[in-house]
Amino acid sequence: ENVSSITFANVNPVAGRTVTCSLKITQDGVGGHTIAWPAFINWANGITPTISGTANSYNRVVFITDDAGVVWDGMVAGQEFS
Repeated sequence: ENVSSITFANVNPVAGRTVTCSLKITQDGVGGHTIAWPAFINWANGITPTISGTANSYNRVVFITDDAGVVWDGMVAGQEFS
């Protein structure tokens, strides 16, 4: 189903240190599901990516923070894996 919110829990980033985490987003056999990204994610050029909706495929997204998790830089690491 579509994802309407995302929360990073138990990441415990420390100010002044870089923390990286990744997310694997898998479409089911129907596909076409979407994600509503939270405002605390900073995307390159301010452009929020569109996740691939192909059935049975997956996408990888990487997030990095340097300010204890106040803002996370987000980037798509790959799409249309199967």
